[in-house]
Amino acid sequence: MSQMQTGQPEYTPPAPKKGMGPGAVIGIILGGLVLLVVLCGGLSAALLMPALKQARETAQHLKSGAQMRAIAQQLIMYAQDNAGDFPPAGTDLSVLFAQELDPSIFVAPNPPPSGASYIYVPVGNERNVKDPTSMVLLYENPACPTTAWNVAYLDGRVELISGPEAYRTVIDAIRLPTGVPFTPPR
Repeated sequence: MSQMQTGQPEYTPPAPKKGMGPGAVIGIILGGLVLLVVLCGGLSAALLMPALKQARETAQHLKSGAQMRAIAQQLIMYAQDNAGDFPPAGTDLSVLFAQELDPSIFVAPNPPPSGASYIYVPVGNERNVKDPTSMVLLYENPACPTTAWNVAYLDGRVELISGPEAYRTVIDAIRLPTGVPFTPPR
């Protein structure tokens, strides 16, 4: 039937639009896939960031604890070589043990803004210590920006104390063998 018989114009398909060939469709699909990959990567990174932060902090605590254990062991050997006497108060341990320990061991992985990373508690002579398991020999500076701090005891063990309140309780309870509360150097 022709246009004359139906009164309708003859159908002509629309002309193809420029830029919408097969290459354009593939480009749109690839662009969408790239966007999807980027979004998935961003979501994965957002989910992994807290875990990575926690892993980094755990590694810092482990390294700091190992450093403190090495310093404590050196202090114990020093006392054994000096009739049970530990270094006096105010001794710069990094200078005293410069031959035995690398100087970087005296700097915490997450150091405080100022001051020493580790505070030495001068215990005097080991014969005066009643309980080496409760005598603090070193502790991490409370100003170190972290959520948990290490404490080294005279028996050579190092404990990680979580939370500022718990840590402050441990530090405030430090007593010298004479029974006098320990006051850190300023």
